[in-house]
Amino acid sequence: MNKYNKIQNYARKHHSQLGMTLIELTVVLLVLIGLAGLLIPYVTGFMSKTHDGTGTFNSAALDNNIQRYMVDKMRAPNNMESLVSSTVGADASGQCAAANAAVDTVYCKLMAPGFFATTALTGPQVMSLSGAGITSVYHMDNTATNATFGATGTNGTTTLAAAVPVATVAALATGGAAPNNFPEALTIEQHLAAAYERPATDFDSACYNYVAFGIGDKSDLIGSTMSTAPVHFAQQGAMGPANRYNRFVAVFQVDKVNATGTASTPGGVADGNECSASVEPAKYIGAAMSMAAMSGHLWGTSHSLAHSWENIAAN
Repeated sequence: MNKYNKIQNYARKHHSQLGMTLIELTVVLLVLIGLAGLLIPYVTGFMSKTHDGTGTFNSAALDNNIQRYMVDKMRAPNNMESLVSSTVGADASGQCAAANAAVDTVYCKLMAPGFFATTALTGPQVMSLSGAGITSVYHMDNTATNATFGATGTNGTTTLAAAVPVATVAALATGGAAPNNFPEALTIEQHLAAAYERPATDFDSACYNYVAFGIGDKSDLIGSTMSTAPVHFAQQGAMGPANRYNRFVAVFQVDKVNATGTASTPGGVADGNECSASVEPAKYIGAAMSMAAMSGHLWGTSHSLAHSWENIAAN
């Protein structure tokens, strides 16, 4: 009997130790909270680095693919996305307010539509684009349920002609309504200089328009120098490709004036020179990411690379 009691006592003693005491549970929770405190900044930093790294890589690859295409085909790619809407009305998701969803306006599902303005092409501008091989585009559909992969809806191509609107790089102002409340006022030349890490004097809005096209899967690049069109990695779900346009854009310098007597002002500084009287073929400037207004401006490859290294150095 004594032996049986000893066995029962031993069993009770060890059975009671199978659970966790309140102190032990508290210690485990504190350890988990501490680990979470360490991991959350790491995950946040990882998201930022992924955004920067994939953006820089894809932008550089797109630059290379467009330049290779132009060398191989002796012209620029056709059938890019115009970034200009061909439909009217707000969409069911509420991403586009009715006031910003009109025909011939900048595609309202861009993260910062204010980076661009619409410009109706003139005859010489059509000739400038045609001289580079750009003769048709896909217009955008504001009512598309997917802002990136359904951006052009079922639209067919639009032949570029006089009065057809295109998206051009815009000057930026502060204090506007969201999403166009930019952190710094920039002229067109300053905007491009910041985007491509080049001197503002390399650009001249008196003589040229800087036309932006989205690179989508219907572009002539696909199946030639690219297998698919890239999208940039959004840091927030609300800015993901279903809600906002996440394609990269390609900027071309398009002859604007074609007349003597018009003063050229590269970088906004009058130098007494005049715009060319002959029509110049459109010139490729570079690829860029068009992100949220807080980014301040378009981000070309050089700016994206510089930003990535600044983040690495800071951390």
